[in-house]
Amino acid sequence: MKIDRVAALLYSLNKRYITLREFSDALCISTRSAGRVLKRLERRGYLRRYSSTAYFILPPNNYNTYYGKGDPDK
Repeated sequence: MKIDRVAALLYSLNKRYITLREFSDALCISTRSAGRVLKRLERRGYLRRYSSTAYFILPPNNYNTYYGKGDPDK
């Protein structure tokens, strides 16, 4: 699964917050898999965790400046 495509889908939902259940329903995956993808998106700077089941979607121009430069997956 390409993380950039998932981020594009996330932004196409036009929401400020997304829950684990909404995200898993949008991708037709389990909530456990959705949680792993959301954590990866958070490490990349697309999201910020709001609660145990919800994430704040950061504006597209902000995701690189929030976490700095470099690849956080390494």
